[in-house]
Amino acid sequence: HILSWSNEGDVVFDPFMGSGTTGKIALLNNRKFIGIEKVEEYFDTSVRRISEAIYKLNEEFEEWVVIGMKQWLRNLEQRKTL
Repeated sequence: HILSWSNEGDVVFDPFMGSGTTGKIALLNNRKFIGIEKVEEYFDTSVRRISEAIYKLNEEFEEWVVIGMKQWLRNLEQRKTL
């Protein structure tokens, strides 16, 4: 329901976070996330899962930056040969 009930950039709030599925999916789909969980074991699981999602996003962003830089350098080289 995250995709159908929110837009990119929206804040998704989950007052009963459980294992963090909502937070993970929200972040992977360009939403911000606020979650609350009173059970420490579930909270710890949520933090781990959400941290893994953030790590994945950072890896994808870094890959995108590298691809973009390679394309920029190719374009620069092409201009030099003109």
